[in-house]
Parts: sequence; C-alpha cells; structure tokens
Amino acid sequence: VTGSYPAMTLILFCFYLFIAFYYLYRSYKGTYSFKSLFFIYSSITGLTLLLSGAYFISIFEVLSEMTRAEAIPYTADLFAKVSFNIQCFVSFILPYATTANTEFFNTDLSMANGYFGLFALLIILAALIYSRDRKVFIFFGLALAFLLLSTGMQLPIHFLFYKFVPGFDLFRHPSIFRIYVIFFFIIAAGFSLQYFLDHPEKKEKIIGFVKWCIYFFLGLVAIRLLKTNYTLLDDYFEVLIHYQEKSPFNLAGHILIQSLIQLVLLSIAYFYLKRGRLNMRWITVLVFVDLFLACQLNAPRTLYYNIPFMEFQDYYTSMPQGISNQSLKDNIGAVSYTH
Repeated sequence: VTGSYPAMTLILFCFYLFIAFYYLYRSYKGTYSFKSLFFIYSSITGLTLLLSGAYFISIFEVLSEMTRAEAIPYTADLFAKVSFNIQCFVSFILPYATTANTEFFNTDLSMANGYFGLFALLIILAALIYSRDRKVFIFFGLALAFLLLSTGMQLPIHFLFYKFVPGFDLFRHPSIFRIYVIFFFIIAAGFSLQYFLDHPEKKEKIIGFVKWCIYFFLGLVAIRLLKTNYTLLDDYFEVLIHYQEKSPFNLAGHILIQSLIQLVLLSIAYFYLKRGRLNMRWITVLVFVDLFLACQLNAPRTLYYNIPFMEFQDYYTSMPQGISNQSLKDNIGAVSYTH
C-alpha cells in the first residue's frame, strides 16, 4: 500500500474483494463457516487500515493540492504508448527482441518485456495439452485475463475497466498488469511442473513437446540467418563487451541471437530428458541460466547506464546545497506551493 504505485494498490484491492466475495459465497453454499471468514476478512481489513493510517492521513492533508485525483482523459496521447501491446507478446519467448532498434512494439521500451522464463512457459503449455489439472487452467486463465487488460487501447477490455471500475480512470500505464500476468503464469508453471513430477508416465509426452519446440526455434534461426547483417558483428560484440546501451543489430538480429540461446537450452534439456537425468537440480540450473542471460542481454538498455557510480556521486556533490526550502520536519500540509 505505501511502497508502490497507487494503481497497484487499487488493483490488489479489487482482487482482494473478488477473493473475499468468492469465499463468502462458498460459505453460503456450506463449504466454509461464514462467521470464521467474516472475522478473518474484517481483521485483515482493519489491520491494513491501521498500519496504513499515517499514509492515508498524509494523502488526506494534501488532497486539495493533488491534480491526479481527477479522471484522466482516455486519449491516444496519454494511453497509446504505455501499454503491453499485442506485438510485445513475442517477448514471452524472445525477450531480446524488445531492445532492438525498432518501432515494431510501438510502446515505451520499459513496458515491452513480459518474459518469465522459457521453461516455465513450455511446462504450462505442455500441462494445458496433456493434463487435466484444474489449478493450471485457473491460474492460466487469470494470467490471460490480465494479459488482455494490459494491451490498453488495442482491445476494448481496458476501456471497459476505465469506464466502469471505480479508480481505474485515475492512472495510466496498462502495462503494469504485466506484473500480475507474470505472477499467475509462474503459479501455473509450479502446478504444471508438479503435475508432471507426479505423473512420470507422461515423460514421453514432454520429450515430444520439447522436440517440437526445438524444431520451431531451428526454423526461426534458419529464417533469420538470411535477414541478418553480419557486417555488424564486430560492432555488436564491442557493444556487448562494454555494456553499451544500443545494439547495432535490428529486430532480425536480436531474434536470431535469442533463438540460438533458446535452441541451445532446449537441446540440453532434451538431451537430459532422453536419458532420464533431468532432475530438479538440472531444471534449476537451466532456469537460472535462461533468466540470467535474458536479463544480461537487456540490462544495458532497460536497467542501468554504463556509468560508474562515482561519476554520479561527484556530479551531485558539486550541485549547490539548499535547493529545497523544506525539511523532514515540515508538515506537508503546511508547505507553500507558491513561487
């Protein structure tokens, strides 16, 4: 509540209400005790309000000075390029594509990536095909619902929430729903993995599925090999070694590099699966390597600048002191905003 973007609090509150009403409905059907549930949810609500009291009081004191308490106009200028657009869905398998020099994604660079791991995605898809685990379908469905909501103006779902759900007209950035997409996908991946661990007879199904995924990335590599400018390789490795922000490669080049990485990881997984040696230790190693490489490739463009911290520190130290007329002891409600 106190440490995040206000939209996050609103979304969690709506989700909390949904869960509360669901279980209260179950109590009406006799599955749970209504008294116990009512006591639990009342206690949680009361405790949250009590712990967040200072935060709410501070907002109340400056409410008259806040312009963001009014609804934001639903216009393309404000909403069009702050969404997790449908084009960005490619980031679920090719995260490096989002940091290429391209306008293909048509959104802010920091909002184009929803990667949560190749193996997590594959195990979910395999479970959807080969299992009947209701938990996998439920959490996959929740992730899908938030995914459609995150597309913003590309689909009517976000506008319906903006129009009819209280508070949704107070913030932009539909892309923040990616957090919940990733959250529910990871939970679905956990149930999917557990299903296949509990059903070792499905091993051949998984092997076949991984093999088809290898064919897919082989085809992707073959196509992109013909569309990549290899004269830029020297420049690319220079940029990569020195953690520079922009890569000289275009979208095709980034897709090729990421596809090669995915191909190697899948081939290793297939090798160990065929020999019955893909245990939890190897799964953990492959997942770590996958996420580590995806993070390192994108980090210079989306996470940090390749500038030593001391340069920042020296710059701010050289700035004149006393720019602000406030101190930590000032009551924010008494601060003058006149110039």
